[in-house]
Amino acid sequence: MKKVFKILGVFFLTLIGLVFLIALICIKPLDRKALKETEHYKKWKSLLKNSKDFKIESEPFYSSWAKVSLVPKKPTALAGYGVRKGAKYSVIHDSIYVRAIALKTGNTEHFFVSADLLIIPPSIYKSLEEDLNKEKISIKNIHFSATHSHNSLGEWGNTLTGKVFAGNYNKETEDFIRNQIFKVILASRKNYLPASISYGEIVDSTHIRNRLNLPEFKKVDPEIRSILFRKSDGSVAKIHTYAAHSTVLNSATHALSRDYSGVWVDSDTTAFTLFMAGAVGSMGPVEKGKDDFDEVNNQGKGLFQSSQNIKFKEIKSEIVSDKYILPLAEPNPKISQDFGLRAFVFKYLFGDYPTHINVNKIGNVLLIGMPCDFSGELTPVLDAYAKSKGLQLMITSFNGSYIGYVTADEHFDKDLYETRIMAWFGPHNGTYFSEIVKDLIDKYAK
Repeated sequence: MKKVFKILGVFFLTLIGLVFLIALICIKPLDRKALKETEHYKKWKSLLKNSKDFKIESEPFYSSWAKVSLVPKKPTALAGYGVRKGAKYSVIHDSIYVRAIALKTGNTEHFFVSADLLIIPPSIYKSLEEDLNKEKISIKNIHFSATHSHNSLGEWGNTLTGKVFAGNYNKETEDFIRNQIFKVILASRKNYLPASISYGEIVDSTHIRNRLNLPEFKKVDPEIRSILFRKSDGSVAKIHTYAAHSTVLNSATHALSRDYSGVWVDSDTTAFTLFMAGAVGSMGPVEKGKDDFDEVNNQGKGLFQSSQNIKFKEIKSEIVSDKYILPLAEPNPKISQDFGLRAFVFKYLFGDYPTHINVNKIGNVLLIGMPCDFSGELTPVLDAYAKSKGLQLMITSFNGSYIGYVTADEHFDKDLYETRIMAWFGPHNGTYFSEIVKDLIDKYAK
């Protein structure tokens, strides 16, 4: 018996030693170094200082637009809620699309593309660049975003996290999405006509809430921001952004749908309308109705009615498109208050793709495309700063790279989904990204 206990003792000690060794290899203390002392902050400042002066395209505008279906031949897993465990959609409630608005000045083309997807998957963005180069289209001139529907196609994420949120990876589905996005970009170039461009915005506080449920924090980004394109034949296209998450439909609903943005877009029969998710981090929709789709209808139609009251003002025929590779801290996602995973573990679980920010300046409108769920709590201060510099700021999310949530720094140590599970790059990202936006405002206000 003593021999048995001795063997068991050795076994458990060995097991404990292995667990400790694995933890030592895979886990490290959270890096709480002051932001201005970090390497990625210094790299950003150096990158910005050494970046080239932007080139303004100021020849007359020509515009064109198109949409292409994203409905696959057979049902796929839905992306958006891990609790679904890769369940496929059982019915098509409303068709999903990818839409593009093209803008041509002289020999340069610029594109605004939004897909009815959870995000623009980084792997698709990477392979699209190769396709676009063959057509002599620069990917830096394409502003990508998504409607962020949590009831759209999955199967595009070939990582453990991708499989959790988007179901088992299927290369056919990934290729289908990439091909349809590529197809719509080419289609959007076919019917150029002279065009004027206008901008407008309006506050709608009725259809948005702060979803962090913290009594002391009620900040929201309530503005509908819109760009209107009017061609010489009288046809009109619009880009709308709004910050409420497309999560009116809950995880129990297994229907393919665009969520509330679909109702909003379809309600406007006078224009080709493209919706881009705004600063959706920390922002939720207001669910009012007798069931999920009644709530979707009320949210979408309510926002449509608000958008009809926007007063548009024509802006100058000038455009700039830029792309910045973004320095980041080493990934260190939290597993406790003081410890997180090491970078190599993160990259194995989440993938490893370059991170970038897109910038488009049309007249005095500055669009900044973010690689994340950017928090609407951060936007009002940045919006006011842009206006003080003579610019109208439009922030969009899901630009083709993805780094999780960028939430206000004061929430980092709170037990919230956004900071417990989805804050992957340390405690200073809210301040870091806000400073990046201010830096870009300063540069493009000149």
